[in-house]
Amino acid sequence: FSELVFAVYTSVFDVFNVIGHILKVVSFQMIYKAVFVSAINEPYEKLIHSNALLSKEIQENEEYAKVIQKALKEKENLIGEIFHRTKNSMELVRSLLMIQSSDFPEDKNIQEIVEDTSLKIQTMSLVHDHLYRNKDLSEIQVSDYLRSLSELVKSMYPHLGSSIDIELEANQGVLLLDTAVPLGLIFTELLSNSLKYAFNDVKNGKISIKFKIDGDRSHFEYKDNGVGLPASF
Repeated sequence: FSELVFAVYTSVFDVFNVIGHILKVVSFQMIYKAVFVSAINEPYEKLIHSNALLSKEIQENEEYAKVIQKALKEKENLIGEIFHRTKNSMELVRSLLMIQSSDFPEDKNIQEIVEDTSLKIQTMSLVHDHLYRNKDLSEIQVSDYLRSLSELVKSMYPHLGSSIDIELEANQGVLLLDTAVPLGLIFTELLSNSLKYAFNDVKNGKISIKFKIDGDRSHFEYKDNGVGLPASF
């Protein structure tokens, strides 16, 4: 009988022992969910919410960027059209001057004034032409601009032909509009004066022009082998 009682006691103890272990496991599982899972889920949900807000903000920024790019493109087109129309307006003024001067073919003073004025108008017009053709509407390539001016001035004195050699050295650099216009006027004034007055009694004339942009400074050198300035100058 004692053995039977011991066996029953042992069996009951084992059952309660197993149940106790099961309860411990369940308890730990509940504690895990209550502490660790909730501790992870809350920041994770906040992260998801933040990502959603960030995605929305990125989408809005992309839409704003498209609007800004469109507006910028429209402004670039508008500025380009302004340069083009300015050039055409200057050419119209020049044409009117030439027409008016044709009424006084024998008056050399009028013809010379119109010629000088026409050259200045073409110089300023050429700036706007280069700006219109350039991708950057705020600046022009100085070497291309000065070469175009040289060809322009030479074309106004065709009787000189190839007897005058113009050597132009200009490094690669850019000029803004407010610098290009005065430089062009100075350049054409010097070159036209040389072609008009410096080589009357000189053969194999030579003009040397050097322009260099060095940082925020520009160096301009001009010389010719003409008759030079009068002694009384």
